[in-house]
Amino acid sequence: MGFADNSSKLWGQEIEGVKIYSPKESKELFGNKAIFVITVYTSTPVHHQLNTLGVIFISFAELGWKYPQALLPHYATDLPHTIFSQADNVRKALNIWQDDASQREYLAQIAWRVSLDPKVLPASLPPQEMYLQKDLFSILPSDVLVDCGSFDGDTIRELKNHNIKSYKKKAAYKTCKPLKSEGSIIGNTITKLSTHYDLEG
Repeated sequence: MGFADNSSKLWGQEIEGVKIYSPKESKELFGNKAIFVITVYTSTPVHHQLNTLGVIFISFAELGWKYPQALLPHYATDLPHTIFSQADNVRKALNIWQDDASQREYLAQIAWRVSLDPKVLPASLPPQEMYLQKDLFSILPSDVLVDCGSFDGDTIRELKNHNIKSYKKKAAYKTCKPLKSEGSIIGNTITKLSTHYDLEG
């Protein structure tokens, strides 16, 4: 058993005694003797990558359906009967979305959650467009930006990439151990906000 990750910085490390390999090395070591479980939500690129490698793979949701007592519910993933049992509310929720694109996305997400067929999902937005849609909001000079659950500081970095600098203050917030990225602390413990990511530098 092992982890396969595209980040070369992680290759050779271990998580609780389980080694991290590159996808290519994972195939060479395990080949068709193993099943690769995709654990990321934006998984279409990973599907393509594993198809190209020629390995057997499933999504975490598929694994969850097989072993629901141990793995489900997990965030928005659950057995499909939970959606059918709330059918009236699911239909009503469609009216929350005012634009056609959002309604199509909502219906596709419902279709995926009752089938796990990735073909029903629309293409994902590029990561750099996922959170900073200019047609949804604008940032004012008096705004304080807080990135909750800052992962590796990607959202804060995107502010810099979008040349968004007219705001009062920014902070990245992570609810686990301090996370270092590019030499700066991006997140800190649940008791403290870290503001050490310098967008001007």
